[in-house]
Amino acid sequence: SMPRRRLRASTSQRARKSTMFRNTGSLSLDYERMIVDDYRGIARINGAYVGPMHDVSYYHETLSPYALRDARAGVSKSAWTVYLFGTNVTSKRAGLTIDNTIFGWQQPTLTRFTSNQPPTIGLQYQTKL
Repeated sequence: SMPRRRLRASTSQRARKSTMFRNTGSLSLDYERMIVDDYRGIARINGAYVGPMHDVSYYHETLSPYALRDARAGVSKSAWTVYLFGTNVTSKRAGLTIDNTIFGWQQPTLTRFTSNQPPTIGLQYQTKL
């Protein structure tokens, strides 16, 4: 059987509280192929880009652009699928926001960044009932 391939891409401009518009884009590549008998191999690579963003803490600042990548590969048969997955596989540390008003006070000598999740690796099992 022929491998099944899909390529998806999207871009958008979004507004968020205390930010100016930011450019974003994402791209994913799916690959699926019969391995042996009823076993299918499945793979997916994801990428997301966020452009520079203006945010406010005590002062207005511009946050750096960043790109994050995820991947997964697995095997499927009938009603079950097993994946090995990784998120943030390039170990990118991205500043998502500096609007941390939950701390209740801001001071000009300290800017707190909220960052993304560190790299994560795991195993996922799915079954259809």
